[in-house]
Amino acid sequence: MQSPRLDTDRVPGTEGLREVGRPPRSRRLSVAVAAILSLLTFLGVQVAGQQVAGADTIIGSGFSFPWGVAVDSSGNVYVADTNNSRVEEVTPGGVQTTIGSGFNKETGVAVDSSGNVYLADTDNNRIEEVTPGGVQTTIGSFSAIWGVAVDSARNLYLTTGSQVVKITPGGVQTTIASGLDGPTGVAVDAFGNVYGANSNNGQVVKITPGGVQTTIGSGFNGSWDVAVDSSGNVFVADLFNNRVEEVTPGGVQATIGSGFKQPGGVAVDSSGNVYVADTGNSRIVEVPPTPSIASFSPASGPVGTVVTLRGVNFLGATKVTVNGVTATIKADTATKIKITVPAGATTGKIKVFTPLGKAKTANVFTVT
Repeated sequence: MQSPRLDTDRVPGTEGLREVGRPPRSRRLSVAVAAILSLLTFLGVQVAGQQVAGADTIIGSGFSFPWGVAVDSSGNVYVADTNNSRVEEVTPGGVQTTIGSGFNKETGVAVDSSGNVYLADTDNNRIEEVTPGGVQTTIGSFSAIWGVAVDSARNLYLTTGSQVVKITPGGVQTTIASGLDGPTGVAVDAFGNVYGANSNNGQVVKITPGGVQTTIGSGFNGSWDVAVDSSGNVFVADLFNNRVEEVTPGGVQATIGSGFKQPGGVAVDSSGNVYVADTGNSRIVEVPPTPSIASFSPASGPVGTVVTLRGVNFLGATKVTVNGVTATIKADTATKIKITVPAGATTGKIKVFTPLGKAKTANVFTVT
């Protein structure tokens, strides 16, 4: 099993970064960090509140290759500002403050219900805690550390080497998963299920409190970070596909944001807004819960055919059209809509409209 690696065959300008032999895992991790950070040369300084594609919004400014992002219950956003060796807090009102510094290539960041912030201080091989009062403390030392998460009982979860480790508030450490292939990001839900971004094989795994391990999402191209909401929807920073994916508890997998440049971090708030560390563009982007269509069936049929669309954020759909002609919605949930192909419809794409946005199918529905 390996630490996260940079695929130098796919990234121009990294041919000289291939490793000779197999140095220790912590050294391979440092090489990967340095390689990726050297690769991302576009430093995008943005203005707080500036609009980007669609309804997305840029949060904060002045970051340099941020690799981690977290959000608390009040909507404050915390950023692992990696190349600036600090952690930043951005309030809902746009006030930005440095709350911790002196780190060395920090990556993952998490925040608990009391406002304590936890950092995976990667190249210093340690976990740091920053209290709301600004007290900064080392709470554990680990090699090859990338991701960190915290649950409601203040248990910490981190990825180190090929493992996921749990640390209780009393300092007891337990390995809850091992043999993973380059785990990076980690998240935990309200039921104690832990989710790991298994970056080298493009998967996301779920680990139950009883230790049962299941792959819940695959086909990613560097699944770098992961977040989970209160409904069990999992969000994945798909690094080399430059997008963010959502995986529902029912197994629907859909793209909810794209056009990023090596997104290294992801978080989600209680309203379903997703925050993306758009690492290569040196910015944090907020993505609202707009609809996304993953698939539909059947692919063709006459007027009157019942078509089922699967995706995310469908709840409250106001309209569905087939090549511009409004269809009858027979049933809808957050992840599934059934429509009847309307009279007058011709071959074309299907569009779903909700109060927060719209989505269209990648392929056309053929009216026969």
